[in-house]
Amino acid sequence: MCNGDGTYSEAFDGQGFTLVEVMFAMAVSTIALLSLALLQAAAVKGNTSSRKGTQACFLAQSIIERIEEGSTIGSTVIGARSLPDHPAGNILASGAMDHVDGKGAVGGPFNLRWQVSTHTNWSREVKVDVSWRSTLGLKRQAELSTVFRESTD
Repeated sequence: MCNGDGTYSEAFDGQGFTLVEVMFAMAVSTIALLSLALLQAAAVKGNTSSRKGTQACFLAQSIIERIEEGSTIGSTVIGARSLPDHPAGNILASGAMDHVDGKGAVGGPFNLRWQVSTHTNWSREVKVDVSWRSTLGLKRQAELSTVFRESTD
């Protein structure tokens, strides 16, 4: 340390940090920041996966409602309540659409399968299966089904 008169003293007075301490602090800080960046990336992937799962459930619910109302699904018009009577368990109608978005329009990540069958003589069962690939390439799937009573009008 410089004494001001151009001479240096051998004694360390305890002020400041040594180079080893600074390098160690930088290494710990770097590891902590990299860990936080990896956690953020994992959170983004998890949110993306959750969003697709939610979209798939909403799509399946929308398809079930369209079938019950007799609306169109793609190019098919199907009204589950207006289908002919058959013994329980018979498939009355089914369909599929590939590469649809969360609203059922063409051009999205979802594959859609649906089926209407007789549940009993007075009710119909609607099953909708929505599948997609995760960001890791794994197949994911959401399946909804409902049973509703035939109208007696």
